[in-house]
Amino acid sequence: MDPEFPPEPLWGRLNGRLWHATSLVALRQIFGDGRIKPSAQSKYPESFSQKMNGISLFDFGPTSRHDWGQYNNWSRWFGHEWRSNLSVWLQINRDSLRQKLWDAEASRIENKRMGYPKFIPGVEACHVGPIPFNCIQAILLVPEQDRASFLEASPNRENLFEWIERFKTSLPPVEKHPMEIAVEKRRAALRGERSSH
Repeated sequence: MDPEFPPEPLWGRLNGRLWHATSLVALRQIFGDGRIKPSAQSKYPESFSQKMNGISLFDFGPTSRHDWGQYNNWSRWFGHEWRSNLSVWLQINRDSLRQKLWDAEASRIENKRMGYPKFIPGVEACHVGPIPFNCIQAILLVPEQDRASFLEASPNRENLFEWIERFKTSLPPVEKHPMEIAVEKRRAALRGERSSH
């Protein structure tokens, strides 16, 4: 795969590997549980992974493919999806999950058969059931506004969460998306119209 938008140092690290994108809050939960669990409270209940009782993954391995405009779909997972200035990407050991892993190609074929609307064809993969903590190989911290300045840590790093918090507080606050600002203005205008009647 050769997407046109991720900065090269980051793409060089993501390419060829299997990833789970998450938030800092969810990362704490993963450490507490000792595994990545399928989410019962997903924002996307109609997604392929939810219907499979699985965990959504990004697969940039040999069966992935780059479709025009696809990066706009998955780039939201670099912070915008969490409304955060920082996203967390967990590198997953593909070999340890083979029995329950639907790679990018298998997921694309099965989703086409099932017809679920919430799916990123070409890069979305699914692991059915929980992923044990020991399958996490690395943690990437990716700033939303400067993705080339990502940091990497071992999941066994001492004082990991203190280190993450120091990095997070050094980053500029998250900026609102122009569409979000426009929606907020429209809602405020509608509230003003209602209160004047």
